Amino acid sequence: MRRLDNLKSGKVLKYLFYTSLPLFALMDLLVPREAYFWFDGLPGFYAVFGFITCILTIVVCKAVGYYWLMVNEEYYEDAGYDSDHDQKGGMTF
Repeated sequence: MRRLDNLKSGKVLKYLFYTSLPLFALMDLLVPREAYFWFDGLPGFYAVFGFITCILTIVVCKAVGYYWLMVNEEYYEDAGYDSDHDQKGGMTF
């Protein structure tokens, strides 16, 4: 029964979020703004800008993780680490 309640509340929240998105887009059209640049006054500029920067952040973080943080699967084997004799803090357990 508890799982069913969680599913219902999740569906209700999803419905509320999806219905609120067009409302916020309409409100963006109705609110007057002072534009500092020519593109700043375009309707929906900040929504598009936020979406693009979110996607770029995800792509950059994935690239950093892939090219800088990931190591080859055989890295520890090639480095001479012995998995049978793990060491923690310089002490053998």
